[in-house]
Amino acid sequence: MWITTMFKKMDESNEEVIANDRRESLTFPKLYSLYAEWMTENKPNDAKATQEQYRQIFYKEFNLDFFKPKKDQCLKGEVHQKASESEKETTAIDYALHIANKSIVREIKENDKAEAKQLKKTLITACFDLQNILTTPHDQLNWIDLDYHKVKTRRLNKNKNLDTLWSHTLVIAYKSLHPITQSKYKDLMSLCSSGEIPEQYRMFYVNLPHSNTVTNTVDLDIED
Repeated sequence: MWITTMFKKMDESNEEVIANDRRESLTFPKLYSLYAEWMTENKPNDAKATQEQYRQIFYKEFNLDFFKPKKDQCLKGEVHQKASESEKETTAIDYALHIANKSIVREIKENDKAEAKQLKKTLITACFDLQNILTTPHDQLNWIDLDYHKVKTRRLNKNKNLDTLWSHTLVIAYKSLHPITQSKYKDLMSLCSSGEIPEQYRMFYVNLPHSNTVTNTVDLDIED
């Protein structure tokens, strides 16, 4: 079967996972395109399965799926995995040093975390994912002066070892209620008089500012 010539390894698990030399760059549309090409070259007289039929057979009947990393991959490691054999030979030493350095840094981090747990009152170990962190703009002005809705705030993943406090206040959009049109005010008063608006809410609508000079920006025509 054609599919066995494309993949070199099948993981033995509940859900078989496709793995080959360049699995990161393989997608389902690409896989279907390769299938269609193979059918055209080898069985031109046979009808091809549609993409939806192929999808059902691939995922349901064959119980196959694409490899999904459990966590983010570093750029250097991802480039190395996608490289050809000749490119891998050229960067082999640099990649080996990268892996060795990763192991050393991870060991140092684990030692620092263990020491911080023992000395909770005197030592704090803070770990940051600098690749995915959402930063807050830094400038010489007070937080209250910033437009709250245009700022991305830093997201904290708290592990009970460190609590970072960050207080902020929403900026008031306007100081007083904007007036509504006279016609809208009359409609609201009519709803109050007819009992459509509950009594406990009527004073709010009675006290709404209204004026004949206000432009009606939303004009809805409701037809029965």
